[in-house]
Amino acid sequence: MIEQSIIHFHIPKTAGSTISSILSPCFTPEELFYCGSNFTGLNHFESNVYFANLPDAEKVKYKFISGHVEYMLLQSFPAPHFSITIIRNPFDRMISMYHYILRTETHHLHRTLHDDRVSLAGFMDGGFWHEIDNGMCRRLSGVCAQVPYGECSREVFELARFNLANNLSFVGLQERFDESLFLLLYLLGALDRLDYTRTNVNPFRKKPQGISPADRAAVLRRNAWDIELYAFARELYNQRHGSLIAKLQRPIQKFRHAMALKDGGATASAQSGS
Repeated sequence: MIEQSIIHFHIPKTAGSTISSILSPCFTPEELFYCGSNFTGLNHFESNVYFANLPDAEKVKYKFISGHVEYMLLQSFPAPHFSITIIRNPFDRMISMYHYILRTETHHLHRTLHDDRVSLAGFMDGGFWHEIDNGMCRRLSGVCAQVPYGECSREVFELARFNLANNLSFVGLQERFDESLFLLLYLLGALDRLDYTRTNVNPFRKKPQGISPADRAAVLRRNAWDIELYAFARELYNQRHGSLIAKLQRPIQKFRHAMALKDGGATASAQSGS
């Protein structure tokens, strides 16, 4: 069992469902709080507000907090904790999000995208949702929807970068998901949780090379600050974990190979998750 409190800062479409499925069994039901899926009946954002306003004595009863956590919740937690996030290539994240919405009838944008046959470029430029416009910077800076669509600035990026480097205990990369997961569980003393099944994966979405130039340009235009944040996260990951990766190279390779076989013959270097 994991002794310390964990806050899983789950950015949408960054393998969060998989990580939650691995870590949540380490805690009792009374110790779990999922933003957007809990006893309150509130949505993701409302759940964050609810939790942030709880008395400190109530907050510390929860040992694993997950779901689409907002930065206000992270800031409000009164006790020592281990905070986790995974950063994803913004281009891949937007493609994944677009196709996830198209296939998920319960998503609030499904009918709009599906019935109106909105293209990926239209999805990017339509102003439908703040998550589409540099969503990682918005979440990690704490501004979320407070900054109008299309108006993310260097100030938002710098705040997100500062928080990523100074206020998150572990920053992983989705492109190196199996490696990131191994490191995370090693640091938590929970390598017994390594046997897992990827969840919420869409095998039918278009590959990046199948995206039109117009769609590609729209994604990159709307996520310029997220692209810079992603580049910084890659540097941070290598700086923090390079020596540990070298030390654990053999067991990491063994684990990646086992996962490739489990995934049905994918190459040992394949990285997945959703």
